[in-house]
Amino acid sequence: MAGQACYALSPTLGELTWQLDGLNRVVGPHLVQKLTPEQEDVAWSDLIAGRLRIYRRANAPLCGASMEPTQILHEATGRGIPSGLSSDE
Repeated sequence: MAGQACYALSPTLGELTWQLDGLNRVVGPHLVQKLTPEQEDVAWSDLIAGRLRIYRRANAPLCGASMEPTQILHEATGRGIPSGLSSDE
């Protein structure tokens, strides 16, 4: 991947990123690890509860790119994010 990837910061799982194979946890500058089904449940619960900080940042820190967010897409406010299900209304 090059450019600006989408990341999330979870209070329980750390930094996450969405990739072609699904949701992954960032474990190093160029290393991610696929979440287990249980970890995915935690991540989605954090998302619905508004506990994830979702942002874009450069994804090439070993090339000198900053790991600071370039765009905040959602701040972890604790306000729930609607899931789109009718029970959210």
